[in-house]
Amino acid sequence: MRFAEIEVDRVRLSEIEQAQQRMGDGRYGICVDCGEDIPRERLLARPMAIRCASCQAAAELHRRRHDAAI
Repeated sequence: MRFAEIEVDRVRLSEIEQAQQRMGDGRYGICVDCGEDIPRERLLARPMAIRCASCQAAAELHRRRHDAAI
């Protein structure tokens, strides 16, 4: 159980560091897939988001299909 908590914390810290890097590069709030602005509401709910809601849904669907095929 402790190792799972440590892993969650490690992933979250990595996401925060990546968000800070995107801020420094001027890429924060821009979807990595479509290049459109990520809506403010989404960033308020999930500050480390790298995709808009539509692209995130598509990425999750692709991941589920890939995982099901394995």
